[in-house]
Amino acid sequence: DYRWHSLRRGQSEMTVFQYTLEGFGHLEYEGKHYDVPLEHALMIHVPHDNCYSLPPESDYWRFIYISLNGSEALTTWRNVEKAAGPVVRLPFSSPSILLLKEILLSGLNKAYDTPFKNSAMGYAFLMRLAEDLTQMGAGEQGRRPKFIMKVIEFCQKELHEDINVDDMAVVAGYSRFH
Repeated sequence: DYRWHSLRRGQSEMTVFQYTLEGFGHLEYEGKHYDVPLEHALMIHVPHDNCYSLPPESDYWRFIYISLNGSEALTTWRNVEKAAGPVVRLPFSSPSILLLKEILLSGLNKAYDTPFKNSAMGYAFLMRLAEDLTQMGAGEQGRRPKFIMKVIEFCQKELHEDINVDDMAVVAGYSRFH
């Protein structure tokens, strides 16, 4: 019986990234139901209204996972979770999954023997995951924020005009210093 309800896991904030290697699991997230099959991961934070479990129709669920905490990790995590959703597909060969496997194997060999090394690897995974999820299936435009795309289009259209940083800032909707 494998079932975790995140509101019952205490009040310490943390993240959970759980990647399916075999079988499948189930996630209830804010009233919606998701399967977490092969090459998919659940991405949640605690405490939050979610529950993940081995459903009756699944014989087993083999996975690897990582949990992160700390204010910077949680801020980045929430942005990634908001953009990607609570269940994501990542091939076994994706850079973030390869890095997660490397982290776990190195951890088993006690390579991360200080909190600083642990944090460095946790942040490396989080940044790789954010990069993978923002680039997956995206063309060149999908990798850049909309305000940057607006500025690029403006510059291409006004290529032969006298434009400056102030003009681009207005198009972007930001200050010239941003």
